[in-house]
Amino acid sequence: MNKTIVAVCVLFSSVVCAGIDKQQIEIQHAGMTGTVHVSYGIRVFDDHVFSIGAGMVNESSSHDDMEIYSLKYRYNFETRVPFKLFNRVVEWQVASLSVTGIQGNDDNLYASLPDKIPDGYYLPTANRIVFGVQSTIHLNSKYQVYWDWSVLDVGLINLVRNYDFYRDNYKFAGLAGVVTYGIGMRVEL
Repeated sequence: MNKTIVAVCVLFSSVVCAGIDKQQIEIQHAGMTGTVHVSYGIRVFDDHVFSIGAGMVNESSSHDDMEIYSLKYRYNFETRVPFKLFNRVVEWQVASLSVTGIQGNDDNLYASLPDKIPDGYYLPTANRIVFGVQSTIHLNSKYQVYWDWSVLDVGLINLVRNYDFYRDNYKFAGLAGVVTYGIGMRVEL
C-alpha cells in the first residue's frame, strides 16, 4: 500500500511539473465506479487526463454498501465532429480510452483468508482494473456529457476463458455479458 501511495505522489508530481492544461471535476453514475462517483482530474498536453476519485455503491439484497476509490488515466482522441443540437453547435468526441484502478472498501472484505480457504485460492482484496471507452458531447468549452462503456479485468478474463458460453448467450460476440455502461458530466475548471 505504501508503494502505491508513493507511486501516485510521484505520478501526480511529474504531471504537474510537465504543465497542466486544464483541471476538471467529473461526476459519473454506474460504469463500474459505483452508483455515484466524483473525481478531480488534470489534463496534460491536451490529450492525457489523470484523475483521482471516490464513489459509493448502495446497499442491496446481495451486498452491503461500499465505498470505491479510483485512480484513472484517460487518453482523448482529437477527432471531434460538430453538429447542431437544439439550435446550438456542439462537438461530438467520438472516443477516449481509459484505464482505472479501483479499490472497494466494505466491512465484509477479508483482511485475511478464513481457515477453510486454501492459500493462493482467493486474494483478500477489492482492487480491480477497469478498462473503458467514452463517447463525449462537448456542450461548450466548459461542460461535457458522456457515455462510458467499461469492463473489469476479471470480466475480460472470464470472457476469454468461457468465450463459447458468452458468444452463445450474449450479443456482440459475448461482450454484452461483461461490459457495463455509465453516464457522466464533466466540468472544466
